[in-house]
Amino acid sequence: MEPSRESGLNIESGFMSPMSPPEMKPDTAMLDGFRDDSTPPPPFKNYPPNHPLSGSKHLCSICGDRASGKHYGVYSCEGCKGFFKRTVRKDLTYACREDKNCIIDKRQRNRCQYCRYQKCLACGM
Repeated sequence: MEPSRESGLNIESGFMSPMSPPEMKPDTAMLDGFRDDSTPPPPFKNYPPNHPLSGSKHLCSICGDRASGKHYGVYSCEGCKGFFKRTVRKDLTYACREDKNCIIDKRQRNRCQYCRYQKCLACGM
């Protein structure tokens, strides 16, 4: 039985199997980033020009993540901006389960709301 050129399928012995057209070759441009001699990527992702984080050179004063701009008086990320906004608007109070000196960084910022809010205030928000 002849392979079907239109569907790209090879119909032999009663079953169908995919068939690669002869003109298809792997795109070597896609493999450029996987060479051993490539340089390491830049520390920050590239964002489109209209994205709020594009061109940002500042770090969040609260958690150290990439700042999206100056919010409530300090350079902060979207996460800390939203956290501070919700805390103030809803008049929330928090309690620390430890000794009120928790580490607030990008990885652990959601662990203690009390210490995160105190750090927001200490940074000038």
